[in-house]
Amino acid sequence: MFPNRKHNLADDKARILKALLERPLGVRQLAKALRLAPSRVIALQAEMEDHGLLQPRPGVRRVKGRPKRVPRPTSLGREYLAAHSRMELMELRANPADLHRAASDARYARRLSAAGVSTSDLFLELNEIALRHS
Repeated sequence: MFPNRKHNLADDKARILKALLERPLGVRQLAKALRLAPSRVIALQAEMEDHGLLQPRPGVRRVKGRPKRVPRPTSLGREYLAAHSRMELMELRANPADLHRAASDARYARRLSAAGVSTSDLFLELNEIALRHS
């Protein structure tokens, strides 16, 4: 990962999975270790549980109050982390011309969408034409 860039959703999920594989951590510990807001950790954990990447389990209660929730990565969570690691190793192979073309295509799609044209319908139509002529 790049040290000076903001983490995206996939990066944050991978960081959480990696930290939880190393040792069980509560929300506060995880937030502190990963330098994330506790609210972000809670939201990501809930989403990851919904997607089957984490399995919730109650932690040991050492003091009065609610017991900590210490989720653990599932086998799907470990697969997600492995796939994320493989993707990080891949190079982005684009040159300036490719990026300019992508920006131009995005502007064109935005204009079509603003005019009320369904860009997804156009894509499907174009795809059918390409399949017929290949």
